[in-house]
Amino acid sequence: LESGCGLSAEHVRRWMGTPDDKFPGKYAARLGLCLSSTQDTIVLKDSDYAILEDIRSWPDEYGICQYEMTDGCGEISPETALRVAESLILPKGSILEAKEVPSAFQVRFRGFKGMVMQSLEEPARLNRHIVFRRSQRKMRIAPGNRLEVCQVSKFRVCWLNRQIISVLEGLSIPCSVFVNMQR
Repeated sequence: LESGCGLSAEHVRRWMGTPDDKFPGKYAARLGLCLSSTQDTIVLKDSDYAILEDIRSWPDEYGICQYEMTDGCGEISPETALRVAESLILPKGSILEAKEVPSAFQVRFRGFKGMVMQSLEEPARLNRHIVFRRSQRKMRIAPGNRLEVCQVSKFRVCWLNRQIISVLEGLSIPCSVFVNMQR
């Protein structure tokens, strides 16, 4: 840091927070989160958000839950999603220029990171604007009040590949559907 700029390495470390992980690789990755390019959006008060446990799969015969179904994914109310979208500065021709609100946002907030997707359920049930999951907490950090956005969901062209077809077949889509699509 430049001398005379008023910042010290210790000040920057306090601003970045303390990663919850102590493994060197994860520790460095968590610090790297603070260096992500983000845009400040709306101010959130403590009463605007809630922190919930993750939804987990049923325990197996040993009592162990194999999957975190909501790992890294919270929820945002449609009204709050609109406020966030309106506060973003995005390039010309973007989805927001067409007045469409993204269905999901990649966010950073007070040591939480991950996705928030639009939902009518949890935020309304809890009378909150945003619901974070415990799995989204990556840092112990000094309180801030701005929701930062890294990316927004957008339309992408995609193709059916072997992996996606396998997933769809697992969801009871008959193989004949895919054969007919190739004709």
